[in-house]
Amino acid sequence: MIKFSGTVRLLLIDDSLTDSERTTSHLRAAGYAVRVTRLDDLLQIKQALSNKTWDLILCSNRPNIASPQGVNILIKQFKVDSPCIILTFDDDDLDSLYKLNVQDIINFDDVKRLQFAVARDLNCLLKRRKAQQTEHILRESEKRAKLLLEMAQNAVAYVHEGMHIDINKAYLTLFGYDKAEDMEGLTLLDLVSRKDHTKFKTLLRKFVNNKSESNIKTKVSCEANNDRQFDAEIVFNHAEFDDEACVQISVVDLNTPKPSSISNDPADDLTLELPEMALSVDMEKSFDKIEFNIETEEVGQDPEIPVKVEKPVKMIEPGAKLEIIDEKAEKYDLRAALDNDDFKLYYQPIVALSGDNNEFYDVHLRRKSKDNNGVSVNFSANYALVAELDKWLFSHAIPQLVKRRKQWPNTKLFIPLSSYSLMKDDLIKWLHNLLQAHGLDMNAIVIKISEKSVCRDKVKMITAITQLAEKGCDASIDYCGDGRELAKNFAQSKAAYLKISNGAARSMLGDTKVQEKVRAILAVVKEKGKKSIAESISGANDYALAWQLGINYIQGSYIQEASTELDFDFNAEEDEEGF
Repeated sequence: MIKFSGTVRLLLIDDSLTDSERTTSHLRAAGYAVRVTRLDDLLQIKQALSNKTWDLILCSNRPNIASPQGVNILIKQFKVDSPCIILTFDDDDLDSLYKLNVQDIINFDDVKRLQFAVARDLNCLLKRRKAQQTEHILRESEKRAKLLLEMAQNAVAYVHEGMHIDINKAYLTLFGYDKAEDMEGLTLLDLVSRKDHTKFKTLLRKFVNNKSESNIKTKVSCEANNDRQFDAEIVFNHAEFDDEACVQISVVDLNTPKPSSISNDPADDLTLELPEMALSVDMEKSFDKIEFNIETEEVGQDPEIPVKVEKPVKMIEPGAKLEIIDEKAEKYDLRAALDNDDFKLYYQPIVALSGDNNEFYDVHLRRKSKDNNGVSVNFSANYALVAELDKWLFSHAIPQLVKRRKQWPNTKLFIPLSSYSLMKDDLIKWLHNLLQAHGLDMNAIVIKISEKSVCRDKVKMITAITQLAEKGCDASIDYCGDGRELAKNFAQSKAAYLKISNGAARSMLGDTKVQEKVRAILAVVKEKGKKSIAESISGANDYALAWQLGINYIQGSYIQEASTELDFDFNAEEDEEGF
C-alpha cells in the first residue's frame, strides 16, 4: 500500500474539542502529519467544502451538530473527491447511515479500525489523484499530437479498416481536397490506382495482422482529385486513435522534386568545434606541432544522408591558425567574416510532446548567402576568434530574445557555446553582465554543449555546467551516439537537457541497436529528472518513434524549418478547432 506523504488536510466535524484532539492524536500516532480544521455548523461546513481542498473528512454522529446526512448532501453538491468516514457513538442509527455514500462507518472507540480505514482511503485518494493527473497529461499530449499532425508538412492519415478516421492538411492538399469532409466516404484504396490494388491490399492486410512490424514502405501509383496521378511512397506504422488500434500512413509524392532550401543539418551550420581540437587537455602546450584528422559531415548525393569523412589538417604551431585541407571546399576566413558581419542567425522551435508552457528555440549560426537561406562554411581560426564568434552570436541572439519575451515571456533560447569559452574563468561574469544589460536573468537561456566536448574535457565541462546551474542557467548536452561515457558524464553533471542530435536521430528510425542505445541514455535522463530533446524530426514516423521512446521535446522540419524570425505559434491549439 502506498503511504500518503505530506500533510493530511483534515476536516473534522465535531463540537467536542476533547474528542477532536483524541481523534487527531490517533492519526498522528499512525504516522500522519495532520492539519485539522474543526467545524460543527452546516453553513461553515458548506463554505469550507466549496472553497478548500480536503484530503479526509471525519464526521461525528452527534445530535447537536451538522448531521452526516446534511454533510453528505454538501459533498455531493460540490463534487468533493475526499473520503468521508462517519464516527458513531452508538448503534441506533446505523441503518440510516449505511444508505449514505460514505467510505466507512466506525465506532469512535475503535482506534485500530479507524487507522486502518484512513490508511486505505488515503491510499485510494492518492491513486485517484495520480490517475486524474495522468489523464490530464494524456489529454494534453493528445491535443499536442493533433496540433503537430495538423502542422506537419508530411501527408499523414490514420486509417481503420480501410477508412480514413483522421487526416492532416498536407494530406488533403496532396490529394487535391480542400476540407476533410470532402474525403468522407473515401477508402484508402480509392486513392490508389487500380493497377496497384492487389499489391496494396495484400501488403496492408499482412501489415495489419503483424503487430510487430513497423515502418513498412511500398511504392504505388496514386490518384488525386481531378484524376491527377502521381507515384508515391507510402509508409505504414501501427498506431492508436481514440483508444482504437489503427494504421498511420505517411504519403510522399515521388514526382515532386525535393526543395533546394537548406535543411536543418549539422553540415548546414557553422561548427565551432573545429578549432578546439588542439585546445583540449592543453595539447598546444605539450607538443611543438600537432597533426589532426577531423571528422566532419558532408552532404552526399542524397541531401538527407550525411556521409562521414575524415579530412587531414595541416601541421600547426601552438595557437596558430587551423585550416582544413580540402581543395573542393571553400576556405573561409573567419576574421574577414566577423569584420564584414557575414553571419546570420536562424531559430528553430523546440516543441513539447506533453503540453507545457515552455517556448524553446534552438539557435543556429550560418553564413549569409545570396538566396538568403544561409549556408555552412569551412573556416580557419585561432582561439581568440572562436571566443569573438561566441560573443557575436550572443550579442545578436539576446536582443531578439528580449523582443520576443515582451509578448511571450516563457521564451528561452538554446545557444551553442564553444568549449574554449566555456572553460574561461570569466564565463559566468560575462554571461551575467550580458543578460543583465538586457534585463534578463540567467534562466532565460540554455547553453548547448557538444558530446565531444564533455567526453574530451570531462572535469572542466562538468565544472562549467555546475557553475552555470548554480547561477540559474541550464545546460544542454548533445548526444551524437558515439560517446560511450556520455551517460555516466550526464548523470554526474547538472545538465538539464539531453539533445539527441541530427545523426543519432536519423539513425534511430531504421536501426534497433541505435534505438537501444538511445533508450539506455534516456533511462539515465529520466532517472535524474531531466528532459530529453530529439532533433531532425522530419516526418510522422520520426514523431511516432520519439513518442514511443518517451522523449520530452522534438524539433525538425516536421514542425518547422529553421527561420530567421522567432515567429512560431506555440499556442496554436487554442486557436484551432475541429481536429
